Parts: sequence; C-alpha cells; structure tokens
Amino acid sequence: MNNIEYGNLKVDTVLAVHGQQPVPLAEVVAAIERQVRNTQAFCRRGADAQFFQPRCPVHDVLFTTAGGCRRRRTNA
Repeated sequence: MNNIEYGNLKVDTVLAVHGQQPVPLAEVVAAIERQVRNTQAFCRRGADAQFFQPRCPVHDVLFTTAGGCRRRRTNA
C-alpha cells in the first residue's frame, strides 16, 4: 500500500504473482485489515491468558489505518 500511495498510482485490481485471476484492490485491503484485526484479537487473548509471544505476529505490517503494529522488525 505504501508503494501505491508513494507513487500516486491509481490501482483497481491486483494480480498476485501466483494468482489465478485479478482481484479488486478493495477486496485485498479488506482481507488484510481483517487479518490484522484477527491477529490483534489473538494477541489480546494470549495476553489475557498470560501467554506472551516473543514477537508480535504482525510486526512487519505497517497498516496504520488497520491498527497494525507500527514498529519495524529489528535484528535484536
């Protein structure tokens, strides 16, 4: 998404490298946002059960509009 916004591109459909057919961009974005929300709920349930994961499962996701983690992956 950052590349699309940075390049000021007008994108209607997405065709993945190994995709079978083009998919509307809105559908792809909705699926990613749903996955981020589900992962956040998973992390909350784990924290409530005092099961702490060493890393956030969405640590590479920088979708601030979807509420994903905003930190980048580090080598530490």
